Amino acid sequence: MLFLGEELAATLHPQINRLSELEKNLICRLSREANSVSIEQLLQDADLSPSELFKCLQSLGMRSLVEIEEQQNETLFSVCPVVRQYLISNPVN
Repeated sequence: MLFLGEELAATLHPQINRLSELEKNLICRLSREANSVSIEQLLQDADLSPSELFKCLQSLGMRSLVEIEEQQNETLFSVCPVVRQYLISNPVN
């Protein structure tokens, strides 16, 4: 288990609170996954249109809250361990 100091948690708190409800739902969904997730998997599970999903992922990526990796011609998304631990310790939903 990763330990988050008070300073780091205090830095993440306003970042997470600024997210839209859609972004919060998506980042929480991603934080529950042990492995990276494809767009196809996210579309199956999320109640979002492809364009809404893309906008949310783009926004989370620009904020460095989501990691994006290319693997065998597929784009995969995950939440970095520090953000995942913050979301586990401080649920937003």
